[in-house]
Amino acid sequence: MKKTFQRLIAAAVAIPVALGQVLSVSVNAAETQQTYTISMDNMLMVEPETGFPMDADDSSSVITFTQESDWNTVLAERLGTVNAEAVNFDIKTILDGLNSPNYYVNLLKDIVAASGNPTATMKDGVVTIQGTADMSAYLGPDLQEKLEELGYENEIDTSVLKDVAYEAVITTDFAASKSVTTSMTITAAGETYTIGTLSKYLDKVYTSLSDQILKAVDEKAQELADEYGITKEEVLADPSFNIQSDLEQLESVISNLKNKIQIFEDKYAYFKNLTTNGVKEFKTADDAVAMLVQYMEKHGIQSAGTMPTTVDGMVEKYGAVFNNAITSANNSLTEAGVNVQIGVTAADVAKMLTSGDAGDFKASAVNGDYTIEFRVDDAQYSRVEAYVEAQVAELFGGEKEVESVETEKIVKIDVSMAGAATFDVTRDVTVSLKDKATVTTTSTDDGSTTTTTASTTSTDDSSTTTTGSTTSTDDGSTTTTGSTTSTDDGSTTTSETTTLPVDVESISVELLDASASNGVYFSDEASFDPADLIASVVLTLNDGTEQTVDVSALAFAQTPAEVYATVDSEAGAGNVYFMGEVGLVYTANPDVVIDTKATVAVAMKGDTNLDGAVDTFDAYDVLQYYAEANAGTDTTPTFAADTGDNVLLTKLLYYVSDIDTESKLGVDSEGATVDTYDAYYQLALYAAINAGDTDITWDDILNNDSE
Repeated sequence: MKKTFQRLIAAAVAIPVALGQVLSVSVNAAETQQTYTISMDNMLMVEPETGFPMDADDSSSVITFTQESDWNTVLAERLGTVNAEAVNFDIKTILDGLNSPNYYVNLLKDIVAASGNPTATMKDGVVTIQGTADMSAYLGPDLQEKLEELGYENEIDTSVLKDVAYEAVITTDFAASKSVTTSMTITAAGETYTIGTLSKYLDKVYTSLSDQILKAVDEKAQELADEYGITKEEVLADPSFNIQSDLEQLESVISNLKNKIQIFEDKYAYFKNLTTNGVKEFKTADDAVAMLVQYMEKHGIQSAGTMPTTVDGMVEKYGAVFNNAITSANNSLTEAGVNVQIGVTAADVAKMLTSGDAGDFKASAVNGDYTIEFRVDDAQYSRVEAYVEAQVAELFGGEKEVESVETEKIVKIDVSMAGAATFDVTRDVTVSLKDKATVTTTSTDDGSTTTTTASTTSTDDSSTTTTGSTTSTDDGSTTTTGSTTSTDDGSTTTSETTTLPVDVESISVELLDASASNGVYFSDEASFDPADLIASVVLTLNDGTEQTVDVSALAFAQTPAEVYATVDSEAGAGNVYFMGEVGLVYTANPDVVIDTKATVAVAMKGDTNLDGAVDTFDAYDVLQYYAEANAGTDTTPTFAADTGDNVLLTKLLYYVSDIDTESKLGVDSEGATVDTYDAYYQLALYAAINAGDTDITWDDILNNDSE
């Protein structure tokens, strides 16, 4: 998956920008005097004054609508694709601008360089790249030289590598769509191949050369057998003749081709069949890049260790390839007399990817169809807001007004292994409405002024709802009046807020049994949850009456982080955790003494052996647990063997070990198991910390692991 993410993004954006717009250069240069520059802003523009639903119901409190980008039709009009004349490009000049160490880029350049007649023709939104290449120079000379070096007189037949005709067709129809489709065929040795079947041709090349080597070696073995009066088998078996050594040296010349064939086949099959488990969501594009780099390292791709883990880092390292390609294309456009230039750089792509709010980057794959979706900043928000306010005023007159306008601008890129790419931008608009408020100001004799704002809503059933107000007085007291609803039948419904009593004599607390409670926590958690530990709360008021209140009426005197800080971090394996009681506090009156205390257990997340650190020993314990869980017995595995059947401690061990789903049940359950993934996460954190990344968090580890 080397550079997969960067290539996917760059290619998906570059196809409609660099190929679509440039390769549909069917523009009449005589009529277009001023150069038109394609920029990222052009691509991201969504007309802000469109789409408001004029049939919206006047009783609506929220109106939503979507505005569609029309960059494709605008571009089609600019380029004037009707009856344009064909434009020819020097494809060699374009490829010369691709200064990259990448093997595939250089292979493409070599193929074109080996072509006597490469052409790139563009007309009416269709670009056709054609040529015929002689690829025998790649393997023929080296193989022939090795044969001569070993004393063989055979001539290698490289006809299977000659007259390799290729044709790539890229089609755009921006007047009708936002997509670009591509196809490519290669004709060699009398057969035609596509990208999907190209490995068959490569296998044919390998088989042809390998058969010739075997034949040459067999002929030499037979000559030696005749010369020494022994059998061919005896020659092959006698190391003094060096026949096996010859074969190994000759095969090594073409073994690199076999390896590349296998890599090509594996990668193509992988990406063609790749299907993610739903849509993967990331906080940022950087998180997605980091996840892919980690994924490659996890799967043994050594080069991943030197790859950047941010979008900006990727651009810094690989962006020159993208920029050089754009520069070469622009030079060719100028030479062809086409007044169109591409003003998109790799930095522009990076800015687009990283401009949205956190949590808005999504990616998925279904059998080779890849989708990337992310939010970008909305530069036209103020125009959208002004447009919406004007439409509301026109549609609803003086009855409604805009309370708020929210916009979400989404870029969606689809790339298919079948050869299609789509670039789309939409804006979702959410408008919240409110009734126009009436304001009344009253002046009194003492000079004070009271301003009352009331909002009255009439519903279809003729009932009237009046929202009350909150009044603050000089003595600091606050009175809150609830909402009152009056209906035609004369009934009135008043909603009031329940207030916890302050005058409390004592509090009775019933705790949950350890087997039913969820009283286990991580060492960095900010608070305990009453619902995890408390079954009921009964107040005895000063007047002797009792009142049952919700468990949320109680809080805790300490936090998990605070009690864990009291633990001796040097205590050693199995002892660096907190197991004890924590006091309770009545939130409405902290002075009321509560005798009952809740027992809790607190440890560091990932610290399975409770020694105060997350390391390989914890991962080993998790793997051992997993092995026991999959040993085929009917017994549900628990950590009880390590905890002396202490129920709460058993739950604690499970909780800190279940990295991804954080179950407090203490046993495996549907959707929550302690397994090899948890051990992997522990090892990933341990490796990152030991590599110097002391700021790494569990969120980083989990977010980076999605495929």
